Amino acid sequence: MLTGRIDEAITTFHRARDHRWPCQGGSGCLALGDAFRDVGRLDLARECWSLAVERDPESHSAKLARERLA
Repeated sequence: MLTGRIDEAITTFHRARDHRWPCQGGSGCLALGDAFRDVGRLDLARECWSLAVERDPESHSAKLARERLA
């Protein structure tokens, strides 16, 4: 994402989203959501933040993600 390879970042996100071990990873979802937001992809950012809440609901990352979704 930082090198401008947005399409590859989206593909990688979808692979991570669909991974067979869906628990935890809230901090990574939050950070990726922020990165998507920063490049103007709010749709994907919101999806990442939602995953942060879903996968690690009691974490600090989930709290921050909820704030971003509000």
